[in-house]
Amino acid sequence: MSQENEKKGGLFERADAGSSPKIKPAFDEDVWEDDVTAEDAEASSEAPVEAEAVSEEKDPTEIVNERLRERSFEIAEGEDEDDEKDENKDDTASTDVTAEPEASEETAEDAIDASAAEVDAKTSASVPEEDADSEDLESDEKSEDEGDSASTDAPEPQGEAVEASAESKLAAEIDEVFAAKGEADTDEAAKPEEAAVSETDPDATQDESAEDDQSEAEELEETALEISDEKSEDEAKAEPAVETAEAEQATEAEAPKEVRSEASAPGPDGDETAETTPEAAEAEASESAQAAEKQPEAPKKKAKANKRRVAPKVKIIGTVIAVLAIIYAAFAVYYHYHFFPNTAINGLAASGKTVSDISSSLENRADTYSVALKGRKGETEKITATALGLSYQGKSRVKRILADQNSLAWPVHLFSKTENHSAIAYDKDKVDYLVRHLFQVSGSQVEAARNAQPVYKNGKIVIEDQIPGSTVDQTKLKKLIIGAIKTGDSTIDLKAENCYVQPKYTANSPKVKQAAAKMRKMLKAEITYTFGSDKVVIDKSVFGPWLTVDDNMNVQIDQTQLKQYLYDLAYKTNTYYGKHTFKTTGGSTITVNGGNYGWRIDRDAEAKNLTQEIEAGKVITRDPEYSKKGKVRNSTYDDIGDSYVEVSIGAQHMWVYKDGKKVVDTAVVTGDVTKGNGTTPGAYYIAYKERHATLKGQGYSTPVSYWMPFNGGQGIHDSYWRGAYGGSIYRGNGSHGCVNTPPAQVAIVWNNVSQGTPVIVY
Repeated sequence: MSQENEKKGGLFERADAGSSPKIKPAFDEDVWEDDVTAEDAEASSEAPVEAEAVSEEKDPTEIVNERLRERSFEIAEGEDEDDEKDENKDDTASTDVTAEPEASEETAEDAIDASAAEVDAKTSASVPEEDADSEDLESDEKSEDEGDSASTDAPEPQGEAVEASAESKLAAEIDEVFAAKGEADTDEAAKPEEAAVSETDPDATQDESAEDDQSEAEELEETALEISDEKSEDEAKAEPAVETAEAEQATEAEAPKEVRSEASAPGPDGDETAETTPEAAEAEASESAQAAEKQPEAPKKKAKANKRRVAPKVKIIGTVIAVLAIIYAAFAVYYHYHFFPNTAINGLAASGKTVSDISSSLENRADTYSVALKGRKGETEKITATALGLSYQGKSRVKRILADQNSLAWPVHLFSKTENHSAIAYDKDKVDYLVRHLFQVSGSQVEAARNAQPVYKNGKIVIEDQIPGSTVDQTKLKKLIIGAIKTGDSTIDLKAENCYVQPKYTANSPKVKQAAAKMRKMLKAEITYTFGSDKVVIDKSVFGPWLTVDDNMNVQIDQTQLKQYLYDLAYKTNTYYGKHTFKTTGGSTITVNGGNYGWRIDRDAEAKNLTQEIEAGKVITRDPEYSKKGKVRNSTYDDIGDSYVEVSIGAQHMWVYKDGKKVVDTAVVTGDVTKGNGTTPGAYYIAYKERHATLKGQGYSTPVSYWMPFNGGQGIHDSYWRGAYGGSIYRGNGSHGCVNTPPAQVAIVWNNVSQGTPVIVY
């Protein structure tokens, strides 16, 4: 409080308000030019010239302010010295913090405030109070009216007497203030001595010291929280305070002297406003600036105290880090010679062991290891170390495992899963041979797995369920055996390890259902083959069983079954080297077998066509594709037509028909059957025609005029050397297999046949 009053140029200023003179605080802003009302200015202008002389004399309130200012400076200097002592004490013993300097400061300020309040009360007691009862108020109003009417006529010396009386009273009050301040200082000085006396008695003050330390710790925590708030508030207040003081100083310097003299003249109601001199305004501005500069000092002191409190924590943290670093380094060195936690070698625990500790156990493991294979139905099969060709790789391998571990990374391995290593080797060829010949792999009991699949049954497509089977996945089994050697496992459960080949598709697989739908579409196909008047129908009853799916559920037509069907069909319907039905000139119908004339199905081309038509689900009627064709096909076996050459071996006769008309009817001589040169029965066709050919064979060379071969070297030609034909001449004097024809008839034959004309020999 004393510092704030110093900023305003003094603790008190005199002001007469109405008929009740009071001691008004100088820091009240109303003391400035705002109190100079129009009435005050008018009364000041009417006042006698002597008032200016009186105002120039030293006002008693100014004397009081000067004395209080001097005393306030002394108090402030004493407080600054106390603060410096406290700061030095905090530097030597940061934990010994007391609140006594703050208490002293508050005591001095409170004493000055109390004295000021007493002066104000005594001064105001000499006049009637404004808050008296209603009768006093009425008398005050009357006296005020009378004072207003007489204020302009009152002589100036009367005002000087009042001011002198007030000055003497104020001087007395100031002495009392200083006396009170002195007593307060004496009491504050006595407190440290009492504290020193109490410290000499440890037994009496031990409990009190503990309570004080606790309270001081709590106060320090509260102070740390308040520092940040007070610092921001002080910085915000300091700058405006300096700016305000400078603005007030500039305003006072620029204000006309007449305004200041008018402000000090008595008003129309006898009031006398407080006079503010340029010296006082300048002092106020200077003190305000100094106070603003001193305000940040308190946060700085508190910040230093915080740093002193943080320092021990930093030391503790540093110590902890140093201890942890030593522990880390020690274990890093340890794990340079020992295996990490959670380390195993071929199933043997190696955590914390050295190379020598684990070597003998590994050597024994390589000689005695065995693993049992457990099948789906509980059957077991044992595999020994000898069958696997196991061998210990020696300490060099174990040392390499230890060298590969990074000892600096030991903290990570404290919480990691077990890491397996191997120092036992196996024979790859022996493992491969063993897997192929295991009973559970190649035994007769092994059943192949099968996917669910759509099949044709009873004229429709149905989906058959999958079959798990018992086929072992050899590649997976080999990996399991090698892994068991590394981990030291003694049993491999084939079912638990999913080592059996599993069906890829089940009955609910989308691809299975898609394949079934496609097969149902194929069943709509119907292909009808025509063989003259005869027909063969290929529908779902025929090709339904041909429909299958591959391992990826792609629908296929079994080509093996399809081609077998075409083979059977060709065997039944082909007349090429097959059978023919023939009606002879004599009127009988005979079957002629063999011969190179007739129809032959092209099975390869027809397999392709048939596959496409079934996949598309077509319904079609057509002839099959042929590789060999006859002249006509009235039915399956009736394919000779009405233009042909008929040769009867038994009758030794030949007939030629063209478009159903007989054009040649002559006796002939065929091959000598007694010499094995008989003419071969069958259905043939004229291969070509040639004039003036020479027929050559074993022991002969005979020229002819007309040559029409039909079965290799057998053909129709003229025979000028014969004088007789027919009968039994062919038995003993027959030809080499040709049909010897009289020269007069052979030319007619030549003119009525062409290449491809059927030749039926029976």
